[in-house]
Amino acid sequence: MQEKIIPLQRPRKDVEDALTDEGIAAACGTGDRSAITILYDRFHQRVARFIYRLNGRDQVEDLVQATFLEVVRGNTIYDGRGSVTTWLFAIATNIVRHHRRSFARKVRLAGALSQEPVPTTTLPEDVLDEEGRIARANTALQALEETQRAAFVLCVLEGLSAREAAQALGTSESAVWKRVCKARATLRRQVQEEAP
Repeated sequence: MQEKIIPLQRPRKDVEDALTDEGIAAACGTGDRSAITILYDRFHQRVARFIYRLNGRDQVEDLVQATFLEVVRGNTIYDGRGSVTTWLFAIATNIVRHHRRSFARKVRLAGALSQEPVPTTTLPEDVLDEEGRIARANTALQALEETQRAAFVLCVLEGLSAREAAQALGTSESAVWKRVCKARATLRRQVQEEAP
């Protein structure tokens, strides 16, 4: 007996627009496929931008898909304590951390098995000359320590409050502020060193 495939039923556009992010996220926890689709449509670009800023260009789409796959599988259910954005950024942060650890293990293993040295960092991204400033800024951002980079991206670039960032990162507000201050100081130093 073949399984019958049921096409995805999306609500009308006006009904979809009236749904709150929180309501959609809560419906995702029940396995509502149309809610998951709406959530993806509303947030995938913002999650992709966050992951790009956190991890660089490498495998952004794969990491975005992994983030939403966690939602689909029901591994993390929205509990309503913070915003939907904070919830998704927390999932994405954990996905990126797992990816980096996995990549580091593979590099160490490859280095142990190989006679040739294996690079341990990602090569700078190829960018057009007019995008040089953006590339340098992203390189400086990637050079930050992981916890500082995550706090800086959430608060400064994504506009989350320290409270929301603390929820996403699983830490205190004061720790978020300290990390943002250290990140700013490091970035300021890097800019001054590059200045002619």
